[in-house]
Amino acid sequence: MNTRHFILYAASAMLMLAVGCSKDDDIQTTSKQNSSSSQSNSAIYPVAAFSATVNNMTVNVSSTSTNASALYWSWGDGSSSTAYSQSGKHTYSTAGTYRITLTAESSTGHRNSTSRVVTVYPTTVKITGLELHSFPAAPSSGAWDVAGKPDIYFTIDNDIRNTTYYTSSTKLNVNNSDCPLTWYTNCVITNISDVTCLTIRFYDEDDILEDEYMAGALWYPASESNNYGSRFNWRNSSIPLDFTIYMTWYSSKGETQYSKSADYVNGKWETDDEEVKQLLGL
Repeated sequence: MNTRHFILYAASAMLMLAVGCSKDDDIQTTSKQNSSSSQSNSAIYPVAAFSATVNNMTVNVSSTSTNASALYWSWGDGSSSTAYSQSGKHTYSTAGTYRITLTAESSTGHRNSTSRVVTVYPTTVKITGLELHSFPAAPSSGAWDVAGKPDIYFTIDNDIRNTTYYTSSTKLNVNNSDCPLTWYTNCVITNISDVTCLTIRFYDEDDILEDEYMAGALWYPASESNNYGSRFNWRNSSIPLDFTIYMTWYSSKGETQYSKSADYVNGKWETDDEEVKQLLGL
C-alpha cells in the first residue's frame, strides 16, 4: 500500500466513525427527551363513586372511587370535609332531603365528582299534648253515661305490635261546649318508620259498666306530621271528631332507616321519587 492510499483509507474510516458517533448521540439524546416528556405528561384520571346508608340523622358513606388520593365531601347542608379513608359519616341537625357530592382527586390533581340524594329523619317521637276540639254525640240508644256527660280519656295504640303506648287521664263530666279539652302528655315512642301506624282512641269511662268506645282515628306519624313537624290535626265532621296532637322529634341511636337516592347516569339524573325530583329541579 502506498502512502496516498493509506491516508485516504484512514481519512475515510475517521469520517465514518465521526458520523456514526454523531448519529448515536442524537438517538440517545432524543430517547432521553422523549422519556422525560412522557413522564411529565402522564395524567391519572380518578372516577368518583360511593354508597350511602342512613341511620337516624346520620348518613354513613363508603367510597368506591378509583385512582383517588384525596376525597372531598359536600354534605348538602352547607358543610364539607376532606378525607383520605374510604369511609366516613355525617350527622344532620335537621330532618330533610340532602344532596351529597363526592369529589375524587388523583395524585396528578385531576378531579371527578358524583352525587347522591338521601333523606334523614329521627325515629323517636315525643307526644307532648293532645287537644280535643269536638267529640261525637251519644248513641241513639242513650247517653254516654248515667249523668249524660262523658268522662273522656284517650289511648295511643299500635295495633300491629299489640301495644298501648299511652293512656291519658280522664276529663270528668264534659260537654262539647267545654272544648277544647287539653291533655299534657309525656309519651315517647321509638322505632318510628315511614309505615308506622298508630291509633288514637277516645273512650267514655264508666265506674260500673265497661268503658264505652266513642271514636278513633289512624295516624301515620312520619308521613302525616308535615315532614316530622310539631303537630298533627285530624278532623271528621261526619262523626264529628276533631283533635290535634303536639309532638317533638329527635334521634335515637341504632334505628336503621331507608335512604332516598338518585343516580347520575349518562349525564342525567334518574329517580322516581317526587321529593327528590323537586330537590334536583327535574
